[in-house]
Amino acid sequence: MDKALQTKIDNMPEKTGKSLEEWKEVLKAKAFIKHSEAVNFLKSDFQVTRGFANSIVHLSKDEQRSDQDLVTNQYQGKESLFPIYEALAERILSFGNDIKVSPKKDSVSFIRKRQFALVKPATKMRIDLGLKLRPFRSYVYA
Repeated sequence: MDKALQTKIDNMPEKTGKSLEEWKEVLKAKAFIKHSEAVNFLKSDFQVTRGFANSIVHLSKDEQRSDQDLVTNQYQGKESLFPIYEALAERILSFGNDIKVSPKKDSVSFIRKRQFALVKPATKMRIDLGLKLRPFRSYVYA
């Protein structure tokens, strides 16, 4: 966690009246579909500033969803594609031990300094694999 975010969390009780853990409990009591709905709820019902509200909602979501849950949810109803994902992920990770796997809501990114691969179950019958490759340069020697 970076210093600025940690400072914001440390100042939260003084500035908002509740600690981050208390705010997480407040948000658990309600079900929000969109990030903005939760932010607006904190702003209107508790007079929390937008900056603090956004941080509270973001940090609450991080805790609620694990990486494995994100991947599992992507393949609900598409279970036959999961072995293909596993094989692709295994092959991509074999490119080096410095590769970071970053699951999102609907895809999984593979990152080495920058994202270079993306795996996404596009339909019940198709997985999309996106690769960011360097342009090919051909040289002619005379």
